[in-house]
This record gives sequence, C-alpha cells and structure tokens, in this order.
Amino acid sequence: MAFGGWLTVSNVVSPLMVYIDRFAIGALISLSAVASYVIPYELVTRVVRLPIAITTVFFPAFAATYQSDPERTGVLFVSACQTILLLTVAPLLLFFLFAGEGLTVWVGADLATQGTAVARWLIVGAFFNGIAQAPFALVQGLGRPNLTARFHMWELPFYMVGLWILLVRFGISGAALAWTLRTATDAALLFGASYKLLPSCRSGVVRTMLWAVGASLLFAAATQPASVSAKAVFALITVPAIVGLGLRQAGGLGALRRLVNP
Repeated sequence: MAFGGWLTVSNVVSPLMVYIDRFAIGALISLSAVASYVIPYELVTRVVRLPIAITTVFFPAFAATYQSDPERTGVLFVSACQTILLLTVAPLLLFFLFAGEGLTVWVGADLATQGTAVARWLIVGAFFNGIAQAPFALVQGLGRPNLTARFHMWELPFYMVGLWILLVRFGISGAALAWTLRTATDAALLFGASYKLLPSCRSGVVRTMLWAVGASLLFAAATQPASVSAKAVFALITVPAIVGLGLRQAGGLGALRRLVNP
C-alpha cells in the first residue's frame, strides 16, 4: 500500500504539470495561442517516448539485481544512460536546428513564426526529460517511489509560480521556458538521488551530467546559424562528432549490442 500510494501521488501530480501550461495559456493569453504552443509541444514530446521505452526494459533489471548484485545495477544504469544519449542527442539537435523550417512545412509560416522559439525551448526540455528517465527508473527500481513523489510535490508549486511569471513576461515562449526549467530541475534531483542511493552508478551520473552540460552548450550554439545552408554546415560538423564521441564513450560499435542487451 505504501509503495502503490507513493506511485499514485506521482501519477496524479505529474499529469497536472504536463497539462497545466495549456490551461494557463488559454486563461492568461488566448485560446488561439494554445494552438501555437500545443502543436510543437505534441511533436517534441513524442521524442521522450523512446527513452521511456528503453527504461521500461531496464526497470525490472534494476529491481532484480539491486538486492543480489548492486555493482551489476550500476553497470545497467550506465548502459541505460548511454543508450538514451546515443539515440536522442543527435536527432534532437537536428530538430532544434531546423525547427522553423519543419514547422513552416507542417503548419504554415504564420504558426511557425510563433512556434519556433517554443519548439526550441521544448526540445531542450525534452532532452532533460529524456535523460531523466534512467534515474527515474532506477529510483523506482530501488523501491523508493516516495522520493519521486516528493520531488513532484515540491516541483508543482514552484512550477506554477514560474509558469505564471514567465508566461506573463514572455508569452508562450515563457511557458516553454518554464517547462524546460522544470524538467532540468527534475533531472538534477533524480540524478542526485541516484548518486546518493547507489554508489556503483556514480560514474554514470557524472558522465551523463557532463553530456547534459555539453548538449546545452550545443543547443545554445545552434541558435546562431540563420540560413538553411549555415544550419546544414553546423549539422554536418556537429552531428557526426556527437555520434563518434558517443560511440567512443560507449566503447565502439560493438558496444551498441551490449548497451541494448548488457
């Protein structure tokens, strides 16, 4: 009952933080602004489904190995983090670079003008949300859903206040910024909890946080190219470098199979 009760808290509070932004936009700005926000939001958040699918597989492995072989749990955690990073960083950077062009083709120039900044903030938030799935599954697998529930309860009031302030100040881009700040905070809390709960996962925590800092700098640099040709050159330079560095960290091409089936 205790385990399920804490899970219920997360499952109640988390959807509030997922959907409250669109209600706030409709109330404080207009219903038409909701469309400019929801369209890129729904597209970008689909990317998080891949990390969720990955950690759904790792979750029972975390739970099964923790009591008998905590060192093995740490190895599995590193594999989960590496797999998520390898499969998400490069695609998200491409989405970030060509968000405006993609939205123009999909929904037209008018909505794309408002939605590009929103999409870019949400892409950064989706990155943090994606990498947070590994420590989220680990904390749950170690039998500590009370931690994730408490994190969500602490985040909700701060998120609501931040959403209101940023929405009034910056419009729908402010709502996207508030969501991104919340996901980054959530990821930091979960990685901090993982670092404390399981010493064998600490190397994975440190590596992933370094990747998070590096990816954030790349996203910031990706705002500079203005023309399509400049964005293409930036992508041709950075994407292969990201993939190569990721494979090197994982141990080469032969490690891909071990990541999926460690």
